[in-house]
Amino acid sequence: MKAKTTYFRREILDLPVFKKNHEKELARVKDILLDLTKGECLGLAIEAAGVWKNIKFLPWENVTEISENHIITEFTKPLHPLGKRREKFLAAHWIGRRLWRENNILCGTVADIAIEKAVKESPDFLSLGGAFYAISGIAMSGGIWQDMDCGWILIPWAQIAPVALAEMNQIGKNGN
Repeated sequence: MKAKTTYFRREILDLPVFKKNHEKELARVKDILLDLTKGECLGLAIEAAGVWKNIKFLPWENVTEISENHIITEFTKPLHPLGKRREKFLAAHWIGRRLWRENNILCGTVADIAIEKAVKESPDFLSLGGAFYAISGIAMSGGIWQDMDCGWILIPWAQIAPVALAEMNQIGKNGN
């Protein structure tokens, strides 16, 4: 069976994170951090297991495996707190936002974001095995009746209009 390479944000949320070769749960996934200008995933916001529940940033280069049941990580340096600087990249900011096409035509509401394992041909990524996760599409809701009739519509990331991307980036800058 071929390994799954595409995940929706909702499938990754709350997955347990384990350090490679350890049985104890390290954290749980709270969100994905996205760079919409590049269409790439920056990393994961994870909440540490245990008494001190603080949210840390786990860069993608430290993620070695994603499955339907867990995420495996390997890192040598301590993880940094999520912090205000990275909060604007959280995917949660985009869920529930309206997305407009050119000429002010409503495309729908962002229901979910799909990410996919990809290969990037650059010296930096080749040293990491050449793999990273990129945004592959946005699942759009047309409202309850349309969703019941035909489900969500997945718009491939490459087809997202620059106008819509600019709108989403503006929302991120304003923090709304």
